[in-house]
Amino acid sequence: MTGIIGPRDLYEDEHEQFRDMVRAFVEQHARPHADRWDAEGRVDRKLFVQAAEAGILGFGIPERFGGGGSDDFRFNAVMGEELARHPVSSGMAGIALSNDIVIPYFTDLTTEEQKQRWLPGIAAGESVVAVAMSEPGTGSDLAGIRTSAVRDGDDYVVDGSKIFISNGQNADLVVTA
Repeated sequence: MTGIIGPRDLYEDEHEQFRDMVRAFVEQHARPHADRWDAEGRVDRKLFVQAAEAGILGFGIPERFGGGGSDDFRFNAVMGEELARHPVSSGMAGIALSNDIVIPYFTDLTTEEQKQRWLPGIAAGESVVAVAMSEPGTGSDLAGIRTSAVRDGDDYVVDGSKIFISNGQNADLVVTA
């Protein structure tokens, strides 16, 4: 069977070191609080700062903005594997969501001025990011959303409803579809 990649052929030593780091972080910073977070329906904001300090939040943000500077999505895959293997509340899912879905909007679709304004805080875990896409009646069917943004001078007037906003309870910056 040539051409088939085995589970350990995909990763290099640095990915396995990252795996160990994620496991240790979960055990120290997430597992002890998971039941309380689930009962309260939100994680402590300090989890995002702790994750940034540990190097597991914002590793895709360029180094010049305080991130890890990696565009290697295998780190995201490692985190996903570890969180699937050791599920502990929505807290860690919020970190993964930030890395996988929300942060790329800020790194790829913002102006230089916006990058300078927002990325350092995101990379430090001080600015929590969220994505608002789900709507009543359409779920996450982006083709069916009805929220609109209409230009009004220098501003936009946003009209619509969103539900299930991951990280929404703690969010400072929300990407809205």
